[in-house]
Amino acid sequence: MQIKNEDLERSLELFEVLLVYFKGEHGELHHTVGSCLHNIGVVLLRSQDYERALLSFEQAVRVRKGSMGRDHADVAVSLVKVGITQLLLRTFDEALCSFRDALSIRRHALGHLHPSTARIYNNIGCVHVEFKELRQARRAFESALDVQRSTLCDEPDNEQLLFGTATTLCNLGYLYSSRGAHEKACLVLKEAAGFQQRVFGPLHSTVLSILDSLADSYGKSGDNLNALQTYKTIVAGLEGDERIGQVLSSRKKRAIAIVFYKMSRIFKKQNDHESALRFLRNSVSYVKELGAPQLLDKVEDEMNQVKQQLHKSTFDWV
Repeated sequence: MQIKNEDLERSLELFEVLLVYFKGEHGELHHTVGSCLHNIGVVLLRSQDYERALLSFEQAVRVRKGSMGRDHADVAVSLVKVGITQLLLRTFDEALCSFRDALSIRRHALGHLHPSTARIYNNIGCVHVEFKELRQARRAFESALDVQRSTLCDEPDNEQLLFGTATTLCNLGYLYSSRGAHEKACLVLKEAAGFQQRVFGPLHSTVLSILDSLADSYGKSGDNLNALQTYKTIVAGLEGDERIGQVLSSRKKRAIAIVFYKMSRIFKKQNDHESALRFLRNSVSYVKELGAPQLLDKVEDEMNQVKQQLHKSTFDWV
């Protein structure tokens, strides 16, 4: 949900007034003071004021530890926010320490298989990705997935859990792709797309984005048939507005042009240069509507190469 800047400013003013009041009523180390500091941090985080947000979350951790105990679940909530803010500030070592501390508290307070531990495992995996520590990242994502699959057995229609599981699967898909394990990437991305479709429906932009990654992985794994079929599904989703009489947005036209370009590359790999040329022409028609000269140059260069291949094939046959 989009929050206007003026709403964020009013929220910040309100929480700062409450902070002064609760400190006056209860002293510095009280759980209401910790809650106010945490909420101030959330507002600052949404305002992208990361330095001040970090300071507020760190103060919330200190107050909550002092008032509620070091192993209280609310301490972990603030520690996770500390870690997320440190991630955004690109202080990855500190973020990893914060997430590990939060994970320890959550496992102690809520149990090893509580769904909230999965989110922390995911965050830890993201930090390892930043460090290019892909093996450790995979272990963290797989730990998150173990927790999420266990919880899904009891809550198969929990949309928040389905979304979180899809996120973990996408992270694993990225890892597998980066290591050249494209067939494994296809498996997890296909599952992720299925979960996202259950949450958002088949035509949501998030679903189409995952399908695009899936189609790319199919292509890299050599499964050209599934790659083409998935790209066709994406185009059908993007063209939905046009079929019901609505004008396509520039963003959708650009996306369709790029998908057609990718499809042409698949046909080119199959030496089906006529189909490749047909889809490149479709791509060009959308790109010209956009007025995107760099993209147009790229597609037209590819089209000229395919024409040369077609001409050469015809000459060799004759």
